[in-house]
Amino acid sequence: MAKGNKLRMRFQRIVVSAVALAAAGLGSWLALNHPLWPWPLWLAFVAWGLMAACRPLWWFAVVPAALPLLNFAPWSGWLMFEEFDILLLGLLAGGYARLAVLGGGGRAGMEAARASDSPLSAPGWVRDRLWGVLLPGLALSGVLALGRGLADASVWSFGWFDGYTAPLNSLRVFKSLGYALLLVPLIRQAMRRDAARSIRLLGAGVLLGLTVVSLAVLWERHAFPGLFDFSRRYRTTALFWEMHVGGAALDAYLAITLPFLLWGLAAARRPVLWVLMAFLTVAATYAVLTTFSRGVYLAVALPCAGLALARWRRQCRPGSESALRSGSSPQRVPGWKHMGSVLLAILLLAEVMAVLLGGSYMGERLGVADRDMARRLTHWRNGLGLLSTPADWMLGIGMGRLPAHYARQVAGGEFPGTVTWQQEVGAEPADQLSRGTGFARLQGPARDTSLAGWFGLARRVELSQGAQFRLGLNLRADADTRIAVRVCERHLLFDGACQYGQLDVAARPAVWQSQQLSLHGAQLSPGAWFAPRLGMLSLSVLRAGASVDLANIRLSSSTTGEFVKVGDFSRGLAHWLPVAQVYFLPWHIDNVFLELLIERGMLGLLLALLGLACALRGAIGRDHEPSLLPGVMSAGLVGAALVGVFVSILDVPRVAFLLFLLGVCLIEWRRGTKSR
Repeated sequence: MAKGNKLRMRFQRIVVSAVALAAAGLGSWLALNHPLWPWPLWLAFVAWGLMAACRPLWWFAVVPAALPLLNFAPWSGWLMFEEFDILLLGLLAGGYARLAVLGGGGRAGMEAARASDSPLSAPGWVRDRLWGVLLPGLALSGVLALGRGLADASVWSFGWFDGYTAPLNSLRVFKSLGYALLLVPLIRQAMRRDAARSIRLLGAGVLLGLTVVSLAVLWERHAFPGLFDFSRRYRTTALFWEMHVGGAALDAYLAITLPFLLWGLAAARRPVLWVLMAFLTVAATYAVLTTFSRGVYLAVALPCAGLALARWRRQCRPGSESALRSGSSPQRVPGWKHMGSVLLAILLLAEVMAVLLGGSYMGERLGVADRDMARRLTHWRNGLGLLSTPADWMLGIGMGRLPAHYARQVAGGEFPGTVTWQQEVGAEPADQLSRGTGFARLQGPARDTSLAGWFGLARRVELSQGAQFRLGLNLRADADTRIAVRVCERHLLFDGACQYGQLDVAARPAVWQSQQLSLHGAQLSPGAWFAPRLGMLSLSVLRAGASVDLANIRLSSSTTGEFVKVGDFSRGLAHWLPVAQVYFLPWHIDNVFLELLIERGMLGLLLALLGLACALRGAIGRDHEPSLLPGVMSAGLVGAALVGVFVSILDVPRVAFLLFLLGVCLIEWRRGTKSR
């Protein structure tokens, strides 16, 4: 028996060491290939990995706090990878390295054994059979869907600037589940050591992340439509650049995180901290309201109301303990907190009334609810039509393959445009282009002319008061076409003031043409110093079925008078981001359950629903539990399920990872508290 245990522990150590080395290698590879800051990112990756190894609980706060920030797609040009990947790979490298060391012999090994630190030791696997089956089932289902997605793409290709129809999109969608499953041993170890502190750190990290998002919303609204303009058709996107092709990343994030405000308010024992939490509550509520999403309103209101009611009933129960921390004696709510709660409730009600009744946009949204629902039902039927065989229904068409299939198979569901990065391999090109220099190939819609102009290749530009812009570029086209050029006050999807121009391009496929264009339109403003307004240059093809190669893009303004090179594409699509407007149909199915069914089949959908039930079983109904956080986490999962009826979630890796992380933490929290 002892020999068998030694062999098992040795095998476990080999596996854990291999994961640590693989994570370290992948993280270093990603960091060193970053198009903008390779060496600084690599140094940060190494430092973070060491910190994760030395301070095994800190990541519970750092990861959710950094989640809204670590995607710089408009500057890096990456769609398949993001800086958040580097953070998670550093965590895995450091965390698994620690497990490998503690799993060895000597004093560290004995301490680890006493603390049940071995990542694969699982007394709870026998007691909790549902999770014991679900964990490998979710892993197997995810890998199977990933494999089907890669096989469906038929030809494997890899490019740092690949788009949503490339094979890498399957990996992009899979990675949130993959990261969460790989973190299970680290979460299990933390929960067995100190479950209460682990989830408190997680809650604090989520609130810090929500603070970042709320401040970003306040800046965005002030800089563009105005904080109190609720009539303009402007929907907030914050820092979720994944919404460059539509989607509801912000909606899902808010539905998951808003319940944590109740814990923050309840846990605040000092007036100053409570006031800060009250300000965050007002700001976060403003963020929810300015999404102008009916589904988010429901997904936030119902779980929060249910959680508040449950806590009130528990406090009113004779002999109940405080819901703030374990082991505390019954306490009355301080008078200042009671009065502050009443004032906060009045302020929130006034805020809701001001946003909903103080402008016309929400009224317009409610007025077209019937038409929106009819279009959504048609969209869902078209999505289900992609499942053509019994294997598709059972296993799905493949993870990340919805956009490619929808655009190809659904009538009227084509992309409004595409962009790819390529390199010159033919004859010596003219006009300062040298062999091997990269260029961007920008295409309009394949057939539908009405979609022309709703997709463009965009780049950040600096705005100056009263400047008029002029563009110079080299291009070539395979058919006579026209290019629209705009420099606008724009955060991501919605234009403010713009300067426009159009270029007529003759069909000369083998010849680079050099052209210049002066833009005309409104004066652009950089905005206030405390809420600067971003500018964006975008180029769109206005003819269906046409494509244009772009290179050596230069921009000048009347304030500088000289051309400044903004796009030679020598580093791929770095600094450039494809952006869609108005039309987002092929990228999202707008229902997380259909998203699971279409891409992962009935098997994937069933396992996901069982996983949700398993996570909720860890907190719902446990009235004796003195901590409010498990109920808050459950409310976040319920909010995600509710908003998921009307939006896609799993095609946004950062938000999907947060969803999986909360679910795994809830399950392991229950198992950790049982094992002690």
